[in-house]
Amino acid sequence: MKHRLGRILPGQSVGTRSRTKHKAEGRTTMPLVRVDNWGLRDPELLRLVRSLSEIVADALSVGGVGHGGLLSMNDIEVVVRHGLAIDIHGKADYGISIEAMHFPEREEKLPRAVLEIKKGVLENGGLGHTGYVGITLVPAEFGEINDFDTVGDVERELKALE
Repeated sequence: MKHRLGRILPGQSVGTRSRTKHKAEGRTTMPLVRVDNWGLRDPELLRLVRSLSEIVADALSVGGVGHGGLLSMNDIEVVVRHGLAIDIHGKADYGISIEAMHFPEREEKLPRAVLEIKKGVLENGGLGHTGYVGITLVPAEFGEINDFDTVGDVERELKALE
């Protein structure tokens, strides 16, 4: 998403909203990338944010783990928050925090994933600025709410879990 003037608005979500459907298990997953900005100018920030979905998908994908392991850029949600003067952030001009579903295979590759994301950030707007990348892996489940869902649909899903 983009503001008509090419600026990212505070709290604006950038990227696609579609999720990878894992029909065999009836689940969807969504790694979340939050960019806190305290010092990047709009052109740098926009370039960085536009590239993060692909960078994160490539860095965090793991094969052979079932639903949620292999990621495409359409699986990644990127949210920008313009920092406030009262934030405590050290010398950082920006921070990138990522939450994704935990898999042992993904945990094993965390050091490499952080370096791959750092490289992508430097190539896409972060060069010449201080910042950080943090990845948190958590046990997680994601439930998408569609405009056509009903309470009855959810009650049937709850009953199927019993």
